Amino acid sequence: MGNEEYQPFKSFDIDTKRRDYEWSMSNFHYHNSYEIYYLCEGTRKILVQDRIYEIAPGDVVMFRPNVFHRSMSTGAHTRYNVEFTEGFIANYFTEAARAPMLKCFDSEFIRLSEEERKEFNVLFEKMQREYNGGGRFYITLAAILSLLCDAAERHVCTQSSAGETESKATKKLRPIISYINANYADVSSIEEIAGACYLNKSYMCRLFKREMGITVFEYLNNIKIQQACELLRNTDESLTDIAMSCGFSGASYFGQQFKKSMGRTPSEFRRAEK
Repeated sequence: MGNEEYQPFKSFDIDTKRRDYEWSMSNFHYHNSYEIYYLCEGTRKILVQDRIYEIAPGDVVMFRPNVFHRSMSTGAHTRYNVEFTEGFIANYFTEAARAPMLKCFDSEFIRLSEEERKEFNVLFEKMQREYNGGGRFYITLAAILSLLCDAAERHVCTQSSAGETESKATKKLRPIISYINANYADVSSIEEIAGACYLNKSYMCRLFKREMGITVFEYLNNIKIQQACELLRNTDESLTDIAMSCGFSGASYFGQQFKKSMGRTPSEFRRAEK
């Protein structure tokens, strides 16, 4: 498995996608933009960091910049997608205005009411027309963000959750994912993970591969790379120190695995991010 670092070509993008077949993102990825993912039809399973969301029509998942995530298939579906960078929104709104507008991204998941869903659809279609026609689509984006902020506040008050429809398989995956995320730097073997989660190793591996589309080892390696990206981006630690703190046996092996996953060396990644 490889992680595909994705940098949008535009500072803003809006997209509608319908798939009449099962489809999953081949890899975990992240990007330097905010993303609003709205499901219109079908069902999806989305992994964000160590959380799994099983989403239905009217559900919204929101990603802040540089958050690893992966969308997985549970059948045919239609989704709306909006992405914008920090620089884009700074061009149109003051810092004081941006903070409350982006507050909805604190929620990560929102289940819209029927009324909110209708309003979102109207605003999205309006923004798409304005964007394609050279209109003031950023004003409509502000209206969408305002709607999502209000919906997020209501969502918290009603304690609605994507977990209400969580499958038994997903519930079994949660302790595995939580253990890996908490102990990625010290995990010595797949047997250790299975033992910590009170699962048979073979059963755990089959379950994880079936539900996640990747192996337990691939997921473990993804978390190590993800943490390494954070350290490369936000610290001046040496590559050797980063390798050891993320659970790699040495700088050389770390470099090999990082380039295999990210398509560039740790040093190249650090220079690009800095």
